[in-house]
Amino acid sequence: MTPSVRILTLVYAAPPADRLPPNHPWQQLDTLGRTLRRHLPAATAAVFARPEIAVDGSGAVTWTSALAGQPRPLLDLPDEEQAVARRILADHLKAIARLADELARREPDDPEPAQLLKRAIVYPGDKSVYVIGGAPVLISWGGTDPGRPPGPAGAPDPATLTPPPRRPAWILTVLGLLALATLGLGLGGIWLRQLQETEQGLREDLAVALANQCDPVAPLVELASRLERIDREDTRYADIRMAVLTEIGICEEAALFTERLATEPP
Repeated sequence: MTPSVRILTLVYAAPPADRLPPNHPWQQLDTLGRTLRRHLPAATAAVFARPEIAVDGSGAVTWTSALAGQPRPLLDLPDEEQAVARRILADHLKAIARLADELARREPDDPEPAQLLKRAIVYPGDKSVYVIGGAPVLISWGGTDPGRPPGPAGAPDPATLTPPPRRPAWILTVLGLLALATLGLGLGGIWLRQLQETEQGLREDLAVALANQCDPVAPLVELASRLERIDREDTRYADIRMAVLTEIGICEEAALFTERLATEPP
């Protein structure tokens, strides 16, 4: 069984989450994933979080993802990271919309796959977007309401609450650690500044490469090569690396899509 990361639990009013019709997009996530993976990169299929629907009639749905990492709300990210995640999400959704149009054209007698794709990409807004390891993930997708946290209206999800800070047991230990940290600031300051300058340069180059919209794709390939050289252990720049690799995959799929259209008879 594929490990999953819990994003959060929400309660939905209508229709009752435990009595959804078989053709509801949430009930067809596996079919949706197979269709997307057949035609598009796996990263595109991973955009949709999995709804685990409670069977107790509470209307609760727990959203999970097979991606590895800590889910973070899009709106909690710095502006630069938000911009990258929004661009990746927009590219994924555009690719799905194009695929829906292509399937509708190719298979007019079987409209359900195209209709499922078109319903799936409808979501309430930015509050339904989370980012895991640099990859955007949608909850409350499929044209449903945004949902609310369980319990009293407006109450936060208990799993997302941050526990209150504990009083340190040994104040002398804390003071000693602070002293050591102070001594290390002088030595670590230059190294940290270099890391920050490198990351800023990578983000600026990424923004330029994304703005090209795959024309040309060479800056993305060069950026991927730079990341491999400066971070061989994959310990830093996870969101930048994910954005670069995802965009390269989208560019490759767009090129194949264009080639198929050009070679197919009208």
